[in-house]
Amino acid sequence: IILVIAAVILGIVVLYNLGIMSYVERSRELANIMKSATNSINNLVTSTNNMSARIQSGMNRLNASAELSNYQQQQTNRELSYMNMMNTLHFYS
Repeated sequence: IILVIAAVILGIVVLYNLGIMSYVERSRELANIMKSATNSINNLVTSTNNMSARIQSGMNRLNASAELSNYQQQQTNRELSYMNMMNTLHFYS
């Protein structure tokens, strides 16, 4: 259990560092292109990060909805198969 906790903490730290590096890299890229004030670049990078996070969140919700629908369809198919099997057993008995 300690290894699992350590792995989760390590994963969070790695993802956090990747996010920070991506943010800094985009800020530097935009600073070279725009040659403008730091605040406007930070605001631009933050707004693009927020927008991409919202898009990702929406896509995840759509995925979850599709998976739920698929699961419900599978459950219905299983129930129908079970009912058919029971009807067949009842017919032969």
